[in-house]
Amino acid sequence: MAPGLVALAPGHRFAAAQRLRAHPAPSRGAHVVQRYSAPPAGARRARRLGVTITAYPSRRRSCVPWHLVVAMPAASLPRAVEAGNTAVVPFADARYQELIAAQPQVRSFLESFRTAFGHQLRPSIVIRDREAERMQADDLAALRNSIALAAVIKARTDRCMHRFGGEGPVYADLFELYPVNLAMDGETLMVQTAAEFGMDDDLARFQGQPHPGYIYPQTVRPEFDDTLLESLMRFWQRQPVDQDEERFRRLVFRSLETAYHALASPFLNLGSEYDHTLALALWVSAFEILLGREGNVSADAVERQISRVGWQHAALRRDLVESARGPRPGRPVLRPVQVYSRLYKVRNEALHGGTITKHLVLHRLGEQEEDAPALSLLRADEWNHLAVAVPALYRGVLLDLLAQTGFHRHADAPADIEEYGDYLEMYDDQRYFEKPLLFRCRHRR
Repeated sequence: MAPGLVALAPGHRFAAAQRLRAHPAPSRGAHVVQRYSAPPAGARRARRLGVTITAYPSRRRSCVPWHLVVAMPAASLPRAVEAGNTAVVPFADARYQELIAAQPQVRSFLESFRTAFGHQLRPSIVIRDREAERMQADDLAALRNSIALAAVIKARTDRCMHRFGGEGPVYADLFELYPVNLAMDGETLMVQTAAEFGMDDDLARFQGQPHPGYIYPQTVRPEFDDTLLESLMRFWQRQPVDQDEERFRRLVFRSLETAYHALASPFLNLGSEYDHTLALALWVSAFEILLGREGNVSADAVERQISRVGWQHAALRRDLVESARGPRPGRPVLRPVQVYSRLYKVRNEALHGGTITKHLVLHRLGEQEEDAPALSLLRADEWNHLAVAVPALYRGVLLDLLAQTGFHRHADAPADIEEYGDYLEMYDDQRYFEKPLLFRCRHRR
């Protein structure tokens, strides 16, 4: 061993002060090599002695073939979401149970999550094969965004189509990932946000909380738009083979990220009129990014793409209503295009300091029976709230784009399609998720 080099046994938690007492020989300028997973408790004293510490992070061996990536504390998923060597699993999943049985620190960490009123939560968690390469932040965000959109779009559609529209999340905040996680040693807590970076070894006092967008997350029961989620999971697992695929992947994931923020709760601020319209304004960027393979995308280009979508309801491909957007407001357009024209006008008013045209945002529905036995079609002068119609529009455009690239396949429609009516939804649920564009919402909250 070179003079002045002290090698300490790997596999032990490093406390520099204790080690330096055990090895009183190192002189100023010595180089101490140690494998550890957290900053040494006595590092300050080591620096005063002029000892350089070289760290090689180590990972404790585990009998389970996957490891915890991050917790999603507020979301109790209805089932596991599989994505190749990665999965997002709920508490009831066998892999979750095996992981917390094998690693008591992980159990302690996950059992520490409580609501603001002390109700214990069962977080869902992201797990990954131990042999897989480290997961990048962009990929993790894309995974979360895909899951959130599949749940929130379904919840908003259910709320629109049914008077009692279920208990699904109508805002994406439920799926926020927690910024505190276990370090590789399984004992130290790592804190990493845009504002803070820290470490803490007091796991016993840790009390995790969900995102404040949901004070009672235990009452929310997410359900998935399975068609959308499965298509996005296929796309997420696909590795691009050339620059064109790499760019397309980036555009889709960045659009999903923008849509995720558009679906966040506006009540984290004051829930003002501007908070709501600012969230809606983000949808314009989500559409423009999604369709940005040809460069900058204009409102006209987005509307042309919307017109080319293979909408399952014939009325969405045929019926003409008035556009809300200049330079020729009132011109005849398809119903899906009208939704985007309303959105675009409201976005310009919100972001450019104009007076917001409220009736373009809200439901504009005539009188109807409170307990109508069947859904009724929107009249030419009616429409649904943008918060319901725009996610339905985005879903249709996104799946149409994924179908063009082989990541989604629409179900083959029967020849006598119109005779099937609502029963066709068992073949292709696209018809169900198009309904906020065509039918009056029954639940207007």
